[in-house]
This record gives sequence, structure tokens and C-alpha cells, in this order.
Amino acid sequence: MTQAAADLRQAVVFAARFELYTQRFKLRSSGAELVHPAIQNDRVPVDWQPIENPARVRDYWSDVLPPGTLERDFPKEWCGAFCLFCIHRAELGLQVCWRGGFAAKYLRQLAPGQLPKPGDVAYFSRYQHHAIVESVNGDARTFDSIDGNQSPGILRKQGRKLAAAFAFYSLAPLIEAKEEAYGAAV
Repeated sequence: MTQAAADLRQAVVFAARFELYTQRFKLRSSGAELVHPAIQNDRVPVDWQPIENPARVRDYWSDVLPPGTLERDFPKEWCGAFCLFCIHRAELGLQVCWRGGFAAKYLRQLAPGQLPKPGDVAYFSRYQHHAIVESVNGDARTFDSIDGNQSPGILRKQGRKLAAAFAFYSLAPLIEAKEEAYGAAV
């Protein structure tokens, strides 16, 4: 993997972490910044639960749906929009708009047993859920992910068994396209 590819993957992970931490510490509501009520002196209690930030969810959908899509037509579930939003923040797949199956159409499904890399998309058949792969432990056969649309905000899930995901989708096609475009521009 080239350094540019590794950097692009980390940019996707950074975008997901940024959204997680933004949600955790400051939420925007009606233009005013609000500190989550569970946070005191910048310490987050162990039992802290996120609050869904409707303005950010609208931002995700506005970014990934075709231009001109009305807000009333935004889907209710937004885990896939969150993933594609993070991919867009890394300047990858900017031409890709959301539709069910975006990962299968624009990314490359990894073969069973092939390890995902940070920034890849994990897909769970239950609830048709998407998540960003944050890190992978090949020896333990586990991965950590950042998941949108989770009771009811963004959560980090650690130590998940690789077998828990129905499939993993690699960012490689989007990275290769970016590298080709960059190489052609030089």
C-alpha cells in the first residue's frame, strides 16, 4: 500500500472520529452550541449515551444524496449516509451519491478471510447496517468500528469479531481512481 493510500484511509477514519467527538462534546441545535448534559468538567461518564444531532444527520444526507433531493425525502436510517459522508470528507468518491447498495456498486467486496483495512466499510445484513472500520487486529480476528445511527447517535464499537460482519468493502477502487487522477494531473 502506498503512503498516499494509507493517508486517504486514515482521512476516512479521521472524519468518522471527528463526527464521533463532535457529537460527544458539542452539539449544534438551533444555531447555539450546547454541551451534552452528561459532560461535566470535560469528563464523560462511563454510562454516557449520545444524543442524535438532527442537523448533522441532515448534513450527511445533503452531502450524499443527489443535488436537489428534498429534505422530506431523506431516509430515516442514516448509517450508510454517515459512511459515505466520511469517505467524501477524505475527498474520495465525490461523484458517488447514496443509494442502497452503494458499497457493492462503488467499492470492492473483500473475499472471505481477507482482512479489511482502516477506512473500509463493514456491512451487517441485520438492519442493512454500515460502519467505518477504524482498526483491525488480525491475530485476534477482531476489528473496531465507528457506527452511525446507533441508539441514537454515533458510537465506537470495539473488539467486534470479524465474522460478525456479513461483508467488508474495500476503499481500493476509490483510492486507485484518486491516485490515477492525481497522477494524470501532475
